[in-house]
Amino acid sequence: MTYQQVRSTEDFSRPWVIVRVLPNAQHYPVARFFNRRDAEDHKRVLHRFMPDSEFAIVFDIGVSEDKPEQYSGMLMKTYYKDFLIRTWTPNDREAAAAVIRVALAEYGLSWEPSGADRDVLEVEASYMAVGGEFWVIEQQGQVVGTGAYYPVERGEKAVEIRKMYLSPAVRGKGLGKYLLQELEKAIANRGFLEIWIETASVLKEAVKLYESSGYQPATGVETKRCDRIYLKPIPPITTTKN
Repeated sequence: MTYQQVRSTEDFSRPWVIVRVLPNAQHYPVARFFNRRDAEDHKRVLHRFMPDSEFAIVFDIGVSEDKPEQYSGMLMKTYYKDFLIRTWTPNDREAAAAVIRVALAEYGLSWEPSGADRDVLEVEASYMAVGGEFWVIEQQGQVVGTGAYYPVERGEKAVEIRKMYLSPAVRGKGLGKYLLQELEKAIANRGFLEIWIETASVLKEAVKLYESSGYQPATGVETKRCDRIYLKPIPPITTTKN
């Protein structure tokens, strides 16, 4: 097995990045690779020699000042009570899909792996490669929720929040509101100006959350199982010069 020479972390021609995860949601890049397989091979070697360190692999095509929507390889890691909210990894694919599939069935909505839910099975292409993020919520090592967003071509510098689902046992704890607020912060910090959300009227808790969080009814529903769409403008972040 051969390994590529470690390159500058600014070489965006090598989009797969190994990052070392540090406390307080901090991280720094270790090496870049042309493909994920090489990154996984190198990560295994790092774990062998640094077993107490935590490493992750992200897809990072860089970010420019005039294109803030580009994926910047950010890692999410924060806590709410005893819940961990973190960036999705390929190991979460089945567990995340299961949470969403069960939640949809609970409300009589169909799971569409070849349609509206294909993005859950193809997170790398549907989110990471286009400038979005996909998070999972973990409790005692089990995935109990999801939340995501990606850029959309409507409005001005807009994103759509998607796949906000919680397992029944963790609802009613303020987790949904906290997750939404964290998604909004991440979106605002990246320079987006509008958030769109599609949902179904049968998801009464979700509708109540969105409307109480400042989302206004709009038009243009695109997902067949949804009958509501909301829009929320995000004020641009201003920086003051000393």
